[in-house]
Amino acid sequence: MAIASAERLLSDGRYAEAVRVADAALDADPTNTFARQFRAWAHMASGAFALALADYGECLKERPADPTVLIDRAWTHVQRQDMPMAVRDLTTAISSQGEDDAPAFAYWLRAVALRRQGNLQGALDDLDRAVQLDNEADVEYRLSRAGVHCQLGQLAPARSDLEWVAERDPDNPTLLDLEQYAAMLSDDATRVALPHAAGRHAHRAWASVISNDYVKALEPDAEHNEADETALCMAQSVALLGAGRPRAALDTVNRALIKSPTCAVLLYVRGRAYRQLDLPSQALANFRQACALDPQLTIAQQAAQLVEHELRAAITWRVRVAASDTMQSWSCAQVAAWLRQRHIGSGAVKRIEEFGVDGAALVRCDDADLQCIGISAAFQRRQILEAVQAEKNTVPSYYHNLATSR
Repeated sequence: MAIASAERLLSDGRYAEAVRVADAALDADPTNTFARQFRAWAHMASGAFALALADYGECLKERPADPTVLIDRAWTHVQRQDMPMAVRDLTTAISSQGEDDAPAFAYWLRAVALRRQGNLQGALDDLDRAVQLDNEADVEYRLSRAGVHCQLGQLAPARSDLEWVAERDPDNPTLLDLEQYAAMLSDDATRVALPHAAGRHAHRAWASVISNDYVKALEPDAEHNEADETALCMAQSVALLGAGRPRAALDTVNRALIKSPTCAVLLYVRGRAYRQLDLPSQALANFRQACALDPQLTIAQQAAQLVEHELRAAITWRVRVAASDTMQSWSCAQVAAWLRQRHIGSGAVKRIEEFGVDGAALVRCDDADLQCIGISAAFQRRQILEAVQAEKNTVPSYYHNLATSR
């Protein structure tokens, strides 16, 4: 009963109280490793990673190689950005259960850690296994795999995964963003972007971008001339975005725009850089400007529509949640229904339901809390947090009137 009570506290975000309940259970029975494992999870959820790891270590002394403990501890390592330790624990957990019997989540989590270490092929192998093992084929696994395929320059399998997700969760924000990323790296985007007058260096740089060899794309070349500069900057900006360096990409594309201020594709790439920097308004302005200069630039039109959708959704959430005085009394089912209306991905909603997150718990959630319950997509976390923050803040009368008039 004590642990059941602690689980309710944990689902409400009352981590300190959950720890105290687990403490009491351990005082009554110091050998209760399940209470210790639960306390470790509560510590991890509150950000007390060192305490969580200490408890997991004690659990493993009593239950060596227990896969559930190892997977939980690996999740803590991921939160701490200690990817080598996460990979080690997950490898042990998978081996202890057998590769065919280990849960798909273990493979997915190891793929996350391997990807952050830069081991893209290892991550892809694990994601293949996760998709194979998961009978329902959670869209999150497919989206993760599509992202790795994009990073590896494998656009055909990436599109296959994205099409699969689109049939089941067409409004998933991560899906829409990955579709844009795949389009930007595609041969079609290259043909649109590369001026006919571009020299050999720019063509070589674009070829490197398509093959996902960003280092080679950024190599200097004494042969290129001023006429080649725009195409070269274009290729190198895309390479920098692919390498996860949006600030450097922005600097590069800005230099090119000084010489070619009306180049629609450069403006599109600058919009992508702003988007990767989490500056949606600036991104939208650049996408719109690119569309105005070149109405046939489809990728810019699609990007503008996506950002407009996100901004509208964010504003709608602020208005509706801020105008609601009853959110804290919402049940888990009401929270899940509200999230579905806001087009949050089905995987995230599923985990909200599994963890029993009600309105009171959601109001107390922060970014780390949402990560802990498995909502890993940055856009989804940001949308939820913006909505909840609006509930806590004073509502401007304009927003209140707008909400109550609908």
